[in-house]
Amino acid sequence: MEEQLPDGTNIEYSYDGFGNRKQIVKTKDGQSTTTDADYNAANQLVRFGTETISYDANGNRLEDGKYQYEWNEADQLVSITRKGESTPFVTYKYDEDGRRIQKNVNGVITNYHYQGDSLNVLYETDASGNVVRSYIYGENGQLLAMKKGNATYFYHYNAHGDVIALTDAQGNIVARYQYDAWGNILSQSGALADENPYRYAGYQYDQETGLYYLIARYYHPVHGVFLSLDPDPGDADDILTQNGYAYANNNPVMLVDPDGHWVWLAINAGVAAYSAYKAYKSGKGWKGVAAAAAINFVGFGGKFKAASKIIKAVHGNSRFSKRIHHGYEIYEIVNGKKRIVKVGISGAKLNKNGTSPRANRQVNKWNKKAGYQRYYARIVKRNIYGREKALKWERGRAYAVRKAGGNMYLHVRP
Repeated sequence: MEEQLPDGTNIEYSYDGFGNRKQIVKTKDGQSTTTDADYNAANQLVRFGTETISYDANGNRLEDGKYQYEWNEADQLVSITRKGESTPFVTYKYDEDGRRIQKNVNGVITNYHYQGDSLNVLYETDASGNVVRSYIYGENGQLLAMKKGNATYFYHYNAHGDVIALTDAQGNIVARYQYDAWGNILSQSGALADENPYRYAGYQYDQETGLYYLIARYYHPVHGVFLSLDPDPGDADDILTQNGYAYANNNPVMLVDPDGHWVWLAINAGVAAYSAYKAYKSGKGWKGVAAAAAINFVGFGGKFKAASKIIKAVHGNSRFSKRIHHGYEIYEIVNGKKRIVKVGISGAKLNKNGTSPRANRQVNKWNKKAGYQRYYARIVKRNIYGREKALKWERGRAYAVRKAGGNMYLHVRP
């Protein structure tokens, strides 16, 4: 991939076979600088230039060249501390749907209030409950305007969906932005440039950290990766989608990732994602989600062509799947007591004898490796409606087992 910046800088990106960005070469006026990156077997970025990066057992970033990160039991980022300091300068809180509802930056609190169960922030309040900013959306869910005090400011986008300007009611430009392909801000100007929180691809930008908040995860535009692992597995036929840290399948020019889970074509992506989210919340299956998104991708005429591509991504393992799931445990018996080594979920139908096909396959594989009947499986939860609830159950059950002292050495974070 090659990129030309407005100031004449040429950037070349090199990748490995798993889609990881291995090298960045910037050239301007005949002078070149190279930044190399290293990844481990889990596709975790472990070195970027002179920075070293570490992770916890769940795949969450713990430390890099600038910050230390703290996560809760649900693998949500709850605080960031500058290297060399002991107290976090920013903390976060979330609701039961995983949406960020509060940000505290050095004692300055911003509370986020959402439009129903959508991903759209309707207004923000300070610690005293005073409305700081409110937002206006179109029928398709696209952010149209921001209200602050008695003034209204209007958003302007490019074809990629980036916010490139804000204007006041008289048409005066009050904020202007330029970005590179990965969302790094190349330039900004205007009285409201710092205050406007929506930037590249329409994402919420945290100016104090340089991170983008994409609902499910945080994105680091300099490193070009997410800070945490995508809990939803990708397409088994596409190795790039199996990379749990890559942003937009490492194709940021054509693709965006509105909520940290899905990848969308950048053209009208925000509209497509909102339509899909509404279809999902209304109880439609994944084909309905795909169809709703497809109409907004290319217009009604191209609906079926686009849907065929989306359906491949919105499969049974997507969090948008409404398939009935079951939860299971795999255990071994030590000194006459059951010891749970893994918690899992599956959307497959149970066998006629009431066992889980997925759990049985895993048990058979591990017993074969052990050379004897070491592991057993049991169903512990039936009729979990939808992948999203199933994933939530799995995280909660795994947390409970670990809290009770369980080892769970065969468990992989969902």
